[in-house]
Amino acid sequence: MTIYNYFEKLILLLTTEKKITAIKKKDLLKIYFIYIFLICISSLFFSLFYIKKLNVIDNNYNIILENIPFFFGSLVSNLVNNGEYIQKEFGVTFYLFRLPLLPLLITILAKISKNIFFIIAFKNIIIFTIYFVISYISFKKNKTTAFFIFFLLIPLVIPYNLIVALNLEYEDSISSVFLILIFGLIFSKNRYNFIYIGIFLFLLYFTKSSFFFLVIILPIIIIIENFNLKNNIKYTPLLASILAIIIWGSFGLYKTGRFPFGSELSTSHSYTLSLALNKDFKRYYPGITVDLLSENSKIIIKSEWEFYDYYNNLNKIYLKNNTNEYLSNIFIKLKFIFFNIFNDTSGVPLDNKGDVINISDLPNKNFDKIFFPLDKINISHIISKIILNISIIICIIKLLKNYKNSLKLNLEIYFLLFIILNLIPHIIGWAYSRHLVAISNLCLLYLLFIIEKKYKI
Repeated sequence: MTIYNYFEKLILLLTTEKKITAIKKKDLLKIYFIYIFLICISSLFFSLFYIKKLNVIDNNYNIILENIPFFFGSLVSNLVNNGEYIQKEFGVTFYLFRLPLLPLLITILAKISKNIFFIIAFKNIIIFTIYFVISYISFKKNKTTAFFIFFLLIPLVIPYNLIVALNLEYEDSISSVFLILIFGLIFSKNRYNFIYIGIFLFLLYFTKSSFFFLVIILPIIIIIENFNLKNNIKYTPLLASILAIIIWGSFGLYKTGRFPFGSELSTSHSYTLSLALNKDFKRYYPGITVDLLSENSKIIIKSEWEFYDYYNNLNKIYLKNNTNEYLSNIFIKLKFIFFNIFNDTSGVPLDNKGDVINISDLPNKNFDKIFFPLDKINISHIISKIILNISIIICIIKLLKNYKNSLKLNLEIYFLLFIILNLIPHIIGWAYSRHLVAISNLCLLYLLFIIEKKYKI
């Protein structure tokens, strides 16, 4: 009996059918409640893990807004307490330091309750309910119940990917789910699939600046492939992308006097990139957090764009003088992306009191002894790398075998396009495992489409 036969029996237990057929409405609520129950239980266990971050949670299990990591704390605190989309970092007032989708979602939930169990559970219920509903709407007419359930399980089957999806402060917890939907919708036969693609591209634009390439290029590819002046609905993704640019750009222009575009979407971009353009990057990455390479304590900056331009100029000078060194670092990043199977929880040097030691205070001879090595094999990373490499190999073989008709291989072309557009920002900067969750999920979906076509699930 194959693995699929076992899944088939499990799926039939969830439904009232004697064989796997198209998705039935009478089975939908049962599947939804089981699915959301799994999400809630997973969120509960994740919340229990999260409360170990004592600086984030108070004694009543309420989240301390100001202490939310990755520069979200100040922004969410101001949104909840003052209703202002503003934050202070490095002694500077920022309006565009972080994109708004995740902070606004946390803010809405924190307005109701600051309890950590509530915030994490309902954040995940909202995201996965959207995922469930759009999946059903998209595939109810042309896919089986088996495909639908497999599609729902994609973000949950690899343990590390599930942990990222449940996380509170990772933008990847949202983007990794939205990207699966966008990729799946391209091959949906729903008449409104282009409208749904437009909606999720619009939301993705406000999630993380690294998706700028995908949000701009993907709609153009879709229009070129489906060019038809009589079917205006196919232009929705491009219109949604343009609308997102106008809204965020207008907000930036109103608040700061400058229209953000491209790398300027988030004014933290030049600062983040400067960490990848540091002379010690190769020495740190991936075993030591590159955040310790920050030079912000050595400068005095008075405004948001002065902050951006300072690091932008710093980056240009580095690239001009160290082009070969920067290019050589790309191989380290590619090695990590495709072959890393170790935990990459960044080692941080601590003193006896538990405070972070300033790197400049460390004697070189003791430097390597203080950091934790990248030495623990992670089963989830092994699974992800195998899936990633097998998917790309299968895709390339299919394209080479059918090179004369390669334009008809839409699935393979779009799959490579998604992989490339997701990897470009991380090759320019860097990636840790949480940044690659969306890519491994896309690989799972690509393999699911191949299996569906072969076995008619």
